[in-house]
Amino acid sequence: MEAKVKVIRKIYSFLKKCEKQKEIVIYGGAGSGKSYTVAQFLIIEKLLSNRNKRLLVTRKYNPSLKVTTWQLVHEMLNELGVPYLENKTEQVLQLPRRNEIYFRGLDDAEKIKSSEFNYIWMEEATEFDYEDYLQLKLRLRRATNSVNQMFLTFNPVAGWTQKQFFEQESDDIAILHTTYVDNPFLDIEYTKMLEFLKDQDEAYYQIYTLGEYAVLKNKIYSNYQIVSKMPESFDEVIYGIDFGYNNPSVILEIGLKDDKTDRKVEKLCEK
Repeated sequence: MEAKVKVIRKIYSFLKKCEKQKEIVIYGGAGSGKSYTVAQFLIIEKLLSNRNKRLLVTRKYNPSLKVTTWQLVHEMLNELGVPYLENKTEQVLQLPRRNEIYFRGLDDAEKIKSSEFNYIWMEEATEFDYEDYLQLKLRLRRATNSVNQMFLTFNPVAGWTQKQFFEQESDDIAILHTTYVDNPFLDIEYTKMLEFLKDQDEAYYQIYTLGEYAVLKNKIYSNYQIVSKMPESFDEVIYGIDFGYNNPSVILEIGLKDDKTDRKVEKLCEK
């Protein structure tokens, strides 16, 4: 069965040229079609055109994944008329020619340990920690007759992606910048909303309209690091409570060690 598909030419053409690079980065503003085009490309060019390939689609948190990429891929497979078997419990789709798509949230890194993939798609990559990124790279090792590849899509919120991909050069990395003007299928009302951000919030306009790196103003602290291993003990532990009104209440636990704040844990509680 053949199906005609509409593509965002700038992104799709770029992806087709990236046969040798191990990491493909597509970043920029909202509404540019990054996620849709990567999903489209992976299904058509990497799975339906090959045999025995395994793709991991991941976001930092599984609930977010279920309402975004999980639904997007299902809708796209149905539009293309591609048959598939679904294991909802394991969040795995089996496609023709022995190809598989795994969906995993990385809120629990144990979910991917001992796994091997040919392709990994990190959607909203700025949500992840740098350690998550390294862990995923270790899983890109499944036997193949071509190049195993990682695809990263994100809006440029300041963080580890900026240092990793824009402060150093590598022949193994391909990068494309996109904005809403690259998407000819974007709704006119959404376009107006993006342009309206210029008069509402400078950082939001820079990130989501222009697709350029910026620090969100509502981010109170920026000089911190997220670590995977905590000290076994602290010199002092203190707590803070914020009783929410519009938002859930928060209990904050802070551990101090050697005159440094080494731990900060937020526990969200329903009102």
